[in-house]
Amino acid sequence: MGRVENEKLLSALVTDLKTKADAIDLSTVIKRFCREKDVPKERGEAVARELKRFLIICSISKNKSYAIRGDIDEMWHMFIIFTRRYSDFCEQVAGRFLHHVPTEDIEIDVPISKTSYSYVRTLEAYEMAFNEPPPSTVWSTKVSDEHGIFGPVKSGGGGGTSPPSRGDCSNDCKSYFPPCCNK
Repeated sequence: MGRVENEKLLSALVTDLKTKADAIDLSTVIKRFCREKDVPKERGEAVARELKRFLIICSISKNKSYAIRGDIDEMWHMFIIFTRRYSDFCEQVAGRFLHHVPTEDIEIDVPISKTSYSYVRTLEAYEMAFNEPPPSTVWSTKVSDEHGIFGPVKSGGGGGTSPPSRGDCSNDCKSYFPPCCNK
């Protein structure tokens, strides 16, 4: 099968999964998120939309680890505590439970570059799946944390400056590793 056929299959799959994900009501999750984060409903809805898209990416690529951070990760935490709704979403969209693997559960021997670039892989997968870059109003444009120690993500994938190895970090490097799915 050629590249064009693969792209058509991916597009059809993403369209199907978006339809399923969009049909699932997260209003209760969004309300709780907005109340606890003290953000407007519009922000909660935007974050929930992007969480659904992240989970679609995870459901498509069963053997890859993807990473998120910030409000999307916090919305994921909020969604998970609504266990039945989250489990139903996973079954309907992914056909399996999508586990949230926090930083502490990632192997300590994994080099910082491999872990941090899970986030870059997520951004690249997003563009491939949805034919648009992730909205910068919700997704971070930095490879690392809010301090951007690894530099901005360049358009079309790839990171900024190379991340240090674990031994080069002056602080606890685990704080720079976003949570992953499919690990």
